Amino acid sequence: MTNLWPWLPRRRTAGLEATEREQAAAELHKLQLSLAPLMEEGELRSLLVSSAAHFEGRTTLAVSLARTLVETAARRVLLVDADTRRPALHRVFHCGRERGFAEVVRQKVALAEAIHRLTPEGLFLLPAGRPGWRWSDVFALEALERFVSEATGEFDLVLFDAAPLLLSAEALRLSRCVDGVLWIVLAGQTQGGVLRRAQHALERAQAKVLGVVINNYRQAFEE
Repeated sequence: MTNLWPWLPRRRTAGLEATEREQAAAELHKLQLSLAPLMEEGELRSLLVSSAAHFEGRTTLAVSLARTLVETAARRVLLVDADTRRPALHRVFHCGRERGFAEVVRQKVALAEAIHRLTPEGLFLLPAGRPGWRWSDVFALEALERFVSEATGEFDLVLFDAAPLLLSAEALRLSRCVDGVLWIVLAGQTQGGVLRRAQHALERAQAKVLGVVINNYRQAFEE
């Protein structure tokens, strides 16, 4: 684990007070600046955001980071919902999920036909796809590598919102195919044993962990 980044939100940024939103934006900007050298050198074209368990803030972080990269760094970012069991991004952005990540990986639908353009500046979404696929079909290593190669050829960054590390094998399989992993933990709630299990799982998968984002750090330290 090479870096630690504090982050303020415990809930979606839309529910924060104005001062909290400004602080959260400042922390995200610091994170973006930390990632910038890797992106400039072409070493970071695909990034996975995950957590050890549910409700630690990974989807909020993935969405917020994607928006920050588009708005402040002028990047074309593809946000991918890779949690096919409990997808959330199609609800966040109010779009359909009938064609998405699962169908593109399985080569049932072309990438260009499944993405949604969210902003004129360059934020795009690939929803999870329809339910019912076997995870072993969608997350076959060769198919994932092919998808990552295709998507990174079209976008400056492909950012995956992945399932929790300890609750499914999918995120760990995907972590082997991307250039880096950001791991978010909820300060004051995520237990030490859970953290160690997630860390060991990432090590076994030989994932390149760029750092840990500490969610809700202020409340935890104040308490």
